[in-house]
Amino acid sequence: MTYTPDYAKGQVLVLFINPGTDRGFAEKFGKGLGYELSKEEYAHSNAPHFIYLTPEGEEQAAIDNFLNYAAFVESAELRDIKLEKRWESMGRLEELIGDYTEAAESDENYGKLLEEIHSSSEKLFSEFNSGAG
Repeated sequence: MTYTPDYAKGQVLVLFINPGTDRGFAEKFGKGLGYELSKEEYAHSNAPHFIYLTPEGEEQAAIDNFLNYAAFVESAELRDIKLEKRWESMGRLEELIGDYTEAAESDENYGKLLEEIHSSSEKLFSEFNSGAG
């Protein structure tokens, strides 16, 4: 089975070249092109990604418009909500696994951690099978 993205309607994701790009610049830049910067922060990268709102059905035109400014914009693409959800779920598992730094502390604590990982994994698998992931 191949991966099928779930693109957000009326949104594009833009990555700026300058790693110091802030919301103020991003907002002015987008307004200059006719797009509103979303209030939502993009939490899936340390790089300066920003979410812009576009009229539904005009996402590709917005992408092309942003890409015309290659001196500022590194990439512009459709926002894949499904992939973001997957990153979030894997992050939750990584946190559980990474939180256990005292593996030799006790069998009871280790068992509780394994139960949490198992429970979280089952929940993620259930979400995946229901089409949510």
